[in-house]
Amino acid sequence: KDLAWLSYVITNQEYRRKGLARRVCAEALKWLDSQNPNVPIGLYGEKEKAAPLYVDLGFKDFGKTQRWTTKVDAQSLLRSDGSIKRSEDGKLEIPAFVDQITMGSCTAVLVRGKELLDMVCKADTAAFGSDRSDVLKAWNKRYTDLCWLVKDVDPKKVRSVFEKYSNSPQGGSDKLMTYEGFKALSLKTEGVEVSEKQFKSFCEKSGADAEKGMTVASLYQLYSFPGNDIDTDYAKVTGGKIPPGSTGVRGYVMGRGTKDKGYFIGPLWAKDQECASTLLVAAVRGGCVIDMTNSRMGKASFELMDVEI
Repeated sequence: KDLAWLSYVITNQEYRRKGLARRVCAEALKWLDSQNPNVPIGLYGEKEKAAPLYVDLGFKDFGKTQRWTTKVDAQSLLRSDGSIKRSEDGKLEIPAFVDQITMGSCTAVLVRGKELLDMVCKADTAAFGSDRSDVLKAWNKRYTDLCWLVKDVDPKKVRSVFEKYSNSPQGGSDKLMTYEGFKALSLKTEGVEVSEKQFKSFCEKSGADAEKGMTVASLYQLYSFPGNDIDTDYAKVTGGKIPPGSTGVRGYVMGRGTKDKGYFIGPLWAKDQECASTLLVAAVRGGCVIDMTNSRMGKASFELMDVEI
């Protein structure tokens, strides 16, 4: 309510130089003045092509914006990548493709499928103030490896569900959810009895030891993945009202490639710094081209692009 913003003024190439951008902007400013006559209006404009138009419309140049470019260090990136494992002989096992990155309490997952993409579009509309779903969907289709999401998983709800179904003899802070407890949770929330093989798969995916059971941290991790909704499961477990929508969004990033083998990260929105850091690492890791040049020796070469934010 304190600032208006003019952006995405784009004219189809075959209709340029006909005054259409000027007319569109003039109408937008006229409407804005009628609704909020005293609100300041900001914009970013290209100096050579767009600036003359905006000056004619009454805008003033307040200086340059900052553009940040960095060359990512491969070793630093690998240290932040939880998907990398060290084998018994000490070599690093580096997957050429990753669909999830975990840092601290954040697990970023690739935005794949309608459910996750709809979550991003809904969150972006709330954060940006207008609907640009068509643009985001186009970016996601073309640059899937650069589009990441962190679900907003409520840790209190996860702990409540965990406490109800943790059935190990340890008790206290060492409680674990064994196969029997997880099977009971699945029956309650999904109406399906999972097998021990499926339980082991879930444990592996969430970083838990299947022989011992899931910790509350690994259950939280599991709810961070697509297809698992803590809000719905919590309602079923506690007998509450099932929410109409799915779990919210803690943060997202949508990247896109550029002509010079680099890529641009943005828009990026996050509720907290930990989430923003995780999303940046995920987007950069997703943009890496990894060539397993000598799999027998366990070596990998990286073609790391310049990253602009």
